Amino acid sequence: MPRRVPAVLVLTAVWLWSGAGAEGQPPLVGIVDRVSGPWTFVSTDQPIHVRDPVPANEAIATRKADDSSITVYLVATGKPWTVTCTTTAKCEQTYTPPSPAAPKTGPWAFLASFKISEPLLKQVLPAGRGVTSSGPDHTLLVRTGGAVDLRPALAHVMQGNYQLTLVPVKESVPTSSAIERTIRVAPNVDLTVRPVDAGLYTLSLTDESGTALGSPAVVLAIDDRDEQAKAMWSELVAQTRQWDAANAGTIDAARVRMLLALDERRNQVGRLTWGLVRALRASTGGGS
Repeated sequence: MPRRVPAVLVLTAVWLWSGAGAEGQPPLVGIVDRVSGPWTFVSTDQPIHVRDPVPANEAIATRKADDSSITVYLVATGKPWTVTCTTTAKCEQTYTPPSPAAPKTGPWAFLASFKISEPLLKQVLPAGRGVTSSGPDHTLLVRTGGAVDLRPALAHVMQGNYQLTLVPVKESVPTSSAIERTIRVAPNVDLTVRPVDAGLYTLSLTDESGTALGSPAVVLAIDDRDEQAKAMWSELVAQTRQWDAANAGTIDAARVRMLLALDERRNQVGRLTWGLVRALRASTGGGS
């Protein structure tokens, strides 16, 4: 009689599908929006840069007490938190951005559930983009039957003909090849491309003169049935749209972090699913 699959494997699968089973990191309090002067994280003595994440309970300090400033965009409130140091108001102590109780649900709780690869983030995140960028957008692309509709990534692209380059991020999609083709952006024009494997890509456009349109965008292709990923992305976009005072780069950093977290979840689910298949085969005498 075949043996049953161990219950712990089934429970672990359900846990990871819920987005709660990944190796966690401290909750994200905010993202550095502006920085002037030599600010550092007290716990590591590492310099602080624009778009750096600020984890919960992390103290910061400056080595230039009479001429520096920093602004952190707080994810819980959607408002900037600023420290300004002058000759009449010197900063001779450490400062800790407000850290409200960590949310138990929603995009910020989801982000805290996954380790983000900082080297990968720096690799795929553009150095910066204009507030009124006309290039492609960082976004989620829903994959149906191996094809994706590019419209969500091209929402701010002006009508015209472009050379599209869709390059897989090898850490996410190791066996796929880049897609290069000419596309026309216009109402009622089909912008579906195929075949596209699930995973992270960078998407760039050049116009007919060969000039790059804005900065490359990070896009994540997911399967249509992944409702949690779609819900988390929609909620994050809705919240960051309310960050009126934030730099465009700060919003970019938050959105790309979510795409990387969603991709890490996708990879972990894939690894666990394969482990369950192997366990099921072994328990039923089917081998590996």
